[in-house]
Amino acid sequence: MPLTYVWSDVTTLATQYVHGIPISSIRALALDMTSSAMWRFRPWRWTIQNISPQVTLVDGTQDYSAPTNIYRLTRARIIRTDTTPNEIRPPLRIVEQLEPNVSPSQSIYGITAISLDYPTGMLRLDSPPNIPSGTTAVIDGDFQTNPTKITDAIINAGAQTIWFPDQYVDVCIEGYVYWLYKLSDDPRAGGIVTEPNTGAQTFSGQLAAFMSALQSMAVAEDYGNAQPLQFPEEPFGVSRFQLDPYRI
Repeated sequence: MPLTYVWSDVTTLATQYVHGIPISSIRALALDMTSSAMWRFRPWRWTIQNISPQVTLVDGTQDYSAPTNIYRLTRARIIRTDTTPNEIRPPLRIVEQLEPNVSPSQSIYGITAISLDYPTGMLRLDSPPNIPSGTTAVIDGDFQTNPTKITDAIINAGAQTIWFPDQYVDVCIEGYVYWLYKLSDDPRAGGIVTEPNTGAQTFSGQLAAFMSALQSMAVAEDYGNAQPLQFPEEPFGVSRFQLDPYRI
């Protein structure tokens, strides 16, 4: 899974599609918006890191410091570390929001959910844990990091490789061309029509080409993956196009 393309390769390859459009002042913005749209489309496996070091649970404490570069949680579980071997608990449900819980703490066996609390930037359990003397436990899991902002300096340097494998550079080109059209008020950009009753979406123009390429990328990455990633508030089996009409 090689990663050899740099961002200037994308701008060069896309030039043939945008004849007549002055792009020097908008290329960095268009490329950054393309990268961001691809990044948030799903937590791609090469954008995921382990929570390291693991987060030690403290008796009666509901909120814990999150990794500094976290964008969203993708997996979390509690591991009891005072046993041999370690006792690995089932995965916690990742939910969008949990309220502060002032009720008495409960056993780690009764904790079932976790959230990334955006106002505080903390990891929040659904209840403060009760950690008896002699018991130790940690939060283990994975998270998607934040993307790097693409700037003119990065493009001109030609040194930073793109964050996705080479076989998906065409997806980035389709998105880059879309944002060039969009930022230039070019009708070739296309748009979205959302069906009010079902939420189903229809795309047109260059946006349709970009969304089709993104969906193909997701399908390719799903092949052979028996353990789907969990998205907060996104039930499995529901098209993401129906969930967030403003994702792009």
